[in-house]
Amino acid sequence: MNELQSRASQLRAAVKTQYLPMDVDMLPKKQQKKIQDWCTQMPVLGFNSGKYDLNLIKQYFVVKLTDTCTKVKVATQGSKTMFIITPEFKFLMSSTT
Repeated sequence: MNELQSRASQLRAAVKTQYLPMDVDMLPKKQQKKIQDWCTQMPVLGFNSGKYDLNLIKQYFVVKLTDTCTKVKVATQGSKTMFIITPEFKFLMSSTT
């Protein structure tokens, strides 16, 4: 998580510089918030991690996420984790099946 947080802070700065409209302040507050949320949330892709890797580390991973995040959304399908979404990260699990 420390490595992800370090890389994410660099990426957030780059995304805001490159994609944040210069006139964002002229938009309605609701749209400004959506744009800021989009710029803040970093996607993290895992191949077959919902079936394998995440199940091995989830007890440590969830503890770390709940320590650093106020809101965590998780979707599962059976024993497979489909995604984990926090205000800072969007962990998406990909698979071949």
